[in-house]
Amino acid sequence: MYEIDIINLGNKIKEYRKARSLSIQDLGDMIGKSKTTVNRYETGEIIPDIITAMEICNTLDIDLNDICDKDVHSLEKNVDNNPFNSNLLYLYYISTNGVVISSIEIKKNKYINNVLMKNGLTGKTYKQEYTGVLESNYNTAFICLTNAINNPRVR
Repeated sequence: MYEIDIINLGNKIKEYRKARSLSIQDLGDMIGKSKTTVNRYETGEIIPDIITAMEICNTLDIDLNDICDKDVHSLEKNVDNNPFNSNLLYLYYISTNGVVISSIEIKKNKYINNVLMKNGLTGKTYKQEYTGVLESNYNTAFICLTNAINNPRVR
């Protein structure tokens, strides 16, 4: 497993921000974060989540690799790697109707991990089904899903 050097990550964010002549407040306003939060990213006190990191990169017009310690392009993408150490994951989220439970089943098929997501689980039934694939590299797992019920080509 690779570890991210958050001090170096923060320094790189600061370096690119300054190169764009942006203040901490400017960057914060552009990504919807407070000046204090951006400062905490830059000092390594906290690390941005992946969505925020992507927003920072988009705002600074840089690639995620530019702020990461490792060169993601030099690491081979491992599409058949399952980083979760489990073939069954559960997701829980709160909607206006209460807690919604979903499951994600991961099945390795030759060179790729196929994914089946069942949304709105109630016992053995569910409301929606999505199919897709799981790809991952050393720091990111990506699941791309298609609504299988409304797309007969997926079946």
